[in-house]
Formats: sequence, structure tokens, C-alpha cells
Amino acid sequence: MTRTTLHLVPLALTACAALAAHAGATYTYSGPGGAIADAPSNTVPAFTDYSIHVTDSFSIDQLQGVTIHGLAHVWCGDVSIQLLHNGIGVTLVHRVGWTNGSFFGDSSNFLGDYTFSDSATGDLWTAANGGSSSYNIPQGDYLATGLDDAPVSIAGAFEGMDASGGWTLRVGDWGPTQLGAIDGFSFTVTAIPAPGGAALMAVALGCVRRRQRA
Repeated sequence: MTRTTLHLVPLALTACAALAAHAGATYTYSGPGGAIADAPSNTVPAFTDYSIHVTDSFSIDQLQGVTIHGLAHVWCGDVSIQLLHNGIGVTLVHRVGWTNGSFFGDSSNFLGDYTFSDSATGDLWTAANGGSSSYNIPQGDYLATGLDDAPVSIAGAFEGMDASGGWTLRVGDWGPTQLGAIDGFSFTVTAIPAPGGAALMAVALGCVRRRQRA
């Protein structure tokens, strides 16, 4: 190894380490709340977007969970919720109790904080079966579900994507007169784990060789 290479190795390691500064870390971001727009009719839904902009730049490993804070809405069967990032969306819940064979969904209510993750054990459709229009679905941790209670895995929804950019919670209302709101939302993502020491050294030396050729 030449003197020039020895001199450049610390610089290359510093540069490569800077690129991996976020690797393996866990980040939680929070977004705003507000009223949920009411659907104009039973056949025309209304959608409300709550958005934030993330400036951190790193490759996402997993979406660990999404929490809707202070979700209040009568008639949970009217509500759909998605998280979107850079043109990709993942469904958290879609009209509890509504199927292709029914016009209205479950009449139970949302009231509280609801977290969706792949590690949860609760099922919203089962929880909503506990009562009628005066029943509030217990707040807590639930699996994400789609149409007809189909399970939705959210962990890999944004895998490999850069965390920077816009993130939007989109809440849909699919029936008129029943109103709702959220206090805000938050989500947690992990960065792709950092390479081992040997791999990092190889990257550093690769940086050195490219510098020498230049």
C-alpha cells in the first residue's frame, strides 16, 4: 500500500461511515390531525390527507408500526386508512364489517389510539363484533386488514425506499352524516442495518481505488 493510499484510507472511512450514519437506527415521525371530511353520499367517498415531509435520508428496512392518535368516528364501517410514501401506499384498515355483499359496514365506533403493526395480535373486525352503534372499539394494537378482513403485512411496504420525502396518512369516509377526526398520527421505521467492519473496510478501499484512478 502506498503512502497516498494510507493517507486516503481515514478519509474514505469517514466518508463511507457518514453515508451509513442512519444504518440500523430506528426513527419515529409524527404528523398532524384534524377533522375527517364527510362523504357526500353512500356512493361517493371523501378523503382527507394529513401530510409531513421527512428530511432524513436513509434506506428503509421495515415499517414497524403506525399509530392513529385520538381517532374518533362513529360507524367504523365508513372508515378506510392508508399510509402513503412517494407514490406507494399500504392499507391499515378498510371499512370494518363491509363486504361486497353488504352496503353498510360495522356500526361500532372508533374512539382512542389505534396502532397497526405486524407484531400485533388484535383484529379490528373481531373487536368490532363486540357491540352495536353505541359500542366503542377498544383502543390498542391491531393487525392491518383490508377488504373482507384480509390480513395486510405492512412491515415491508417501503423496504429499500429512501425515507426522505412526503408521508401522508389518507383517511377515507365512505358514508354521509357520521363525522370524525384524528388528533394526529405517528409511524416508526428502521433503517437497513449497517454492514460489518470488513464490509465497511472493503467499501472504503473501493473509494480509495476510485480516487486514485481519478
